[in-house]
Amino acid sequence: LLVPKEESYKLTSYDTAVVELGDLAQIVQASGAVDIPVQIQIASPQSGTADRLYVQEGESVSIGQALARLNVPALMDQLEDLDADLDSSIRAYEKSVQQNQITNKRAERDILSLKKDITEAVTEQERLEELVEINASRKSELETAIKKVEDLRDTKTEKELQLEENKELQALDATISQANITRTETKIARLEVEIEEATIRSPMTGMVLEIDETIGVAGSSIKLGQALFTVVDPGSAIIELDVDEDYAAALEAGQPVEITANNQKSIGTISSVGQVAQLSSDGLGATIVVKVKPNPEIGDLLQGTTVVGVFELGVKEATMLLPRGPYLTTGSQRYMYVIEGDRAVRREVTFGEVQGSYIEILKGVEPGESVIISGYQTFIEFPVIQLEKGA
Repeated sequence: LLVPKEESYKLTSYDTAVVELGDLAQIVQASGAVDIPVQIQIASPQSGTADRLYVQEGESVSIGQALARLNVPALMDQLEDLDADLDSSIRAYEKSVQQNQITNKRAERDILSLKKDITEAVTEQERLEELVEINASRKSELETAIKKVEDLRDTKTEKELQLEENKELQALDATISQANITRTETKIARLEVEIEEATIRSPMTGMVLEIDETIGVAGSSIKLGQALFTVVDPGSAIIELDVDEDYAAALEAGQPVEITANNQKSIGTISSVGQVAQLSSDGLGATIVVKVKPNPEIGDLLQGTTVVGVFELGVKEATMLLPRGPYLTTGSQRYMYVIEGDRAVRREVTFGEVQGSYIEILKGVEPGESVIISGYQTFIEFPVIQLEKGA
């Protein structure tokens, strides 16, 4: 302890670099998460029990694809009612057809009978006409005969018109009855398919985000309107990054952003810059939400996936740069040893921004000067150190 301390230090092994002028990109980093705004919850269309599950969470599905199948007793009751309605409709139709046939035949027989009556009445009229000509019969009898012929003909015409109208109405009723029967048959066919499959299908192309656990257990009770699936469109994914409000003015829609999600880097595009500041998560400042549209090449992103974004704010031109090295920590980010001949002089310097493997030097050195960039821990207390030639 009593031995005098050396007044200088001799450095025999060290690394150096030359202060250069270069361009430094100004960047800001922000973190956030993925949000998928386009998503649909699929509810059970009816009460029943779980039967089969066809998909798993995270699986891609297409529109109309079967997701699950239910057992639905209520559909069986509905099918029985429709079968009864169909049977009743068919019986009513067949009965109507038979009744119409009987009515029409009766009307046709009446018309035929009227034709015979008209023929006989005309014959009687002609006989009376001959008798009246020879004054063998009264004229009043002839007039009565003529009136009878006219009445019979009017009755026959009326019967024929009535028969024609009845047939038209019967045809219309038959068409309506057949349409009702066809409609009921169609309902039954659809219901039978629904019962056979009892299938819940995806209303959109996307990815299954969530599945209610009850649908995966066969026999579980499923209620009408119970949310069973959540299907999302990964293509609608948006990344929401919390950026310090100080940088808001330097960001704009359409600007590219380097994003890292799931250990994969990609380039996204700013879609909007928030206009409302909110307290940051650490409570030390305020942030804005910057929404970024990811590049499709990054693949499907899950809801809530953590994302880191790097924004480029501009470029500093002709700024002093040095490679990063141990000197930054061992020099307490305040000092740097500048080489002057066979010695190195400690100087106070001011560091700026760090970009990749380079750091900006604001003052304390000049472009072209050589500095030691290896560690200073063994000689940081010496303002001047000696350098061994050739080291």
